[in-house]
Order: sequence, then C-alpha cells, then structure tokens
Amino acid sequence: MGWGPGACPNGGSSVGACPMEDGFVIMLTYGRQVDWLCNLQAAGRGSLRWHQRDYVFQEPVFIDVKTAEQALPPLIKRVLRLRGVHEFVKLPDQAAS
Repeated sequence: MGWGPGACPNGGSSVGACPMEDGFVIMLTYGRQVDWLCNLQAAGRGSLRWHQRDYVFQEPVFIDVKTAEQALPPLIKRVLRLRGVHEFVKLPDQAAS
C-alpha cells in the first residue's frame, strides 16, 4: 500500500491502494481535487504498479464507503473512519504484465 501526496521516483504519485476482486480501491484522503486524480480523469486512462506488476485501467469510478470497506483491512478502516475519510475511487483493472 502506498501512502501520501508526494511524488514517486518514477514521476508518479504515491496513493493508498488496496486490491479488490476486479481492480483496486484508492482512498481519497485528501479529497477529490488532488492532482493525480484530476490528471487521470483528464487522460481517461492510467496505470498502477502493485507488487512489481503493472495494471492498466480506463476511467476511475467513484464508489461508496460500504463498497470500498469490503476491500480494506480492519485497521485501515478504523483509521480512515477516525480521520473522516469517506471518498474512494475504484480503478477497474486489466493486467498489463
């Protein structure tokens, strides 16, 4: 799981991601107006590196808390609730490599 608003060495952004059945859930701890999400929406596609594997996806999909929490570990759920995080986006995946 990547965390924080800082840039990754490869020029990407570090985000909190958890795998789910058909993609990944991303916690919007800083809200919907973060640069990486705005850029992703403008481009209409993007990629995510998870455990040395690249995943490509099209449009992100905003999901509700109940749906997102199904993919989150219990500790992460508690922390996000305490911080008042209630916005999530799903990245439906298509394995690239």
